[in-house]
Amino acid sequence: MEFHPLKSMRELPVIRSRESYQYASQKFESIVNEIREFENGLDDDHEVGLQLASFGSSLTMIVTDIGYQDPDLMYFWGTVNGRPAELIQHMNQLNFLIIAVDKEEPEQPARRIGFVLAEEAREKAEK
Repeated sequence: MEFHPLKSMRELPVIRSRESYQYASQKFESIVNEIREFENGLDDDHEVGLQLASFGSSLTMIVTDIGYQDPDLMYFWGTVNGRPAELIQHMNQLNFLIIAVDKEEPEQPARRIGFVLAEEAREKAEK
């Protein structure tokens, strides 16, 4: 099994086969695209948070990195209540709400996760 933490998406394999849609790598790419689209609508005072509801009560995680491990695990790194947190979740259990949260440090620029998918990295390298 390969593990792909999101430090740079250059490692994300481009998968085209129909069978690949059951893999975490394909779900990962879909989640990245959804978060990017959401981030595009945020103002300078807000960042991306995930509302998690599978822990008996809801938690808000401020996401800094996302990764996956094929065939079926997703990883989310960030903070919960100002403390470092890592969520490891089977992709069949993925269920969260993407929300706008106030910046943790109001005087700093709004943090954006800044995903670079493998296909985009290849396109940039070819130019």
